[in-house]
Amino acid sequence: KKRLSTVCETVMDKCLAPATGGEGCDNMTMILVQFKKPSTISTVIKEQPLASNQYSECNGSTVNI
Repeated sequence: KKRLSTVCETVMDKCLAPATGGEGCDNMTMILVQFKKPSTISTVIKEQPLASNQYSECNGSTVNI
């Protein structure tokens, strides 16, 4: 597993001009987003308890939780 900074460095090394004179050296900004791993439904339910009278919609059906 690579660090995000290493990924950015590799991409910029491949995409930017090799010398500081000429084209490709005036803009060296990169945004790389790493998303969290998806949670399982059981983890989400444990982390966000619902009120006893709250309803939840699942696959088009309303369920009393």
